[in-house]
Amino acid sequence: MHGVEAGRVARGSGSEALQALEAAMLHGLRALKEVAAQQQNVKGEVEDLGRAMSRFQDKVDERLDSFRGRIHTAETAVASAVSDTPAAPQAPPPAPTRLSPASSAASFASSSP
Repeated sequence: MHGVEAGRVARGSGSEALQALEAAMLHGLRALKEVAAQQQNVKGEVEDLGRAMSRFQDKVDERLDSFRGRIHTAETAVASAVSDTPAAPQAPPPAPTRLSPASSAASFASSSP
């Protein structure tokens, strides 16, 4: 190869290398843009999920407050009903009966086989 031809080959392979590098860079940029778009989509989904979770928490808090109010009302009503209910008269316990030793023995004998 002469000097002129060698220069053309070197320039040719350098040009091809630059074109390959440019193609690789463009491919990489497209991939980065795609990843960035996916990240943006995920970020939007996360934000939507956060708002939905906040709404759900608000509903749970409302229901809990409602239940707490109902429980307080029921407790108050029960306490009032208990305090307003007159106590039932207590009958004195029955007096113990004493058996004479003879009747006790007769009772024991009649219950034995």
